[in-house]
Amino acid sequence: MFTWIAGSFAVLVLLLLLQFQLYRPDDRNPGIVPGSSSSPSFQLQIIRPRAGLPLAGIAPPELFGVDAKLEVSSLSNDARYSLSKDSLDLAAGDWEVHLEFDGDGNLLSGCFAEFPLIFENERQRIRCAPADSPIGRWHFSRVKQGEYSGSFELELPHAVHPNTNAGIGWPPRPLVLVGSFDRLTRDDASQE
Repeated sequence: MFTWIAGSFAVLVLLLLLQFQLYRPDDRNPGIVPGSSSSPSFQLQIIRPRAGLPLAGIAPPELFGVDAKLEVSSLSNDARYSLSKDSLDLAAGDWEVHLEFDGDGNLLSGCFAEFPLIFENERQRIRCAPADSPIGRWHFSRVKQGEYSGSFELELPHAVHPNTNAGIGWPPRPLVLVGSFDRLTRDDASQE
């Protein structure tokens, strides 16, 4: 009887540890502090759900040939941006992010992110999009005349191959795009 109780207790503890591992907070970059940059800068990061990692993220992803960090910044090759009154485009290296927002700070369904990812044992480019009613936040403020800083977070539950628009059946839970930017000038700054 005692071994049955001890075994049941051990299984319960293991299940609780697995539950904790799956739902623990993900590592996030601190982002860019508004007004801290001397020139235009941005930082982007994709947070993957632990359920989408091998062994639920218990072991280091590198052991399974999975990118440990999905991030890019304005320090990357060919970094560029475009900011208008209702959209922000950020690109660097193989990354492209397009955000659309309204005057109330709400992100709109036209947002997307394209980036390279090791998936099914090969490096692929995928395109991720939000749900029809995007879940996320968008905040920006004017640092000085014509320069803006801010941050955003957007859930991306839909992933497709960008050339075929065929779904890839991954991730099991939404990816989260997290970003921050500083001192970006609006394309139409003369009309402020």
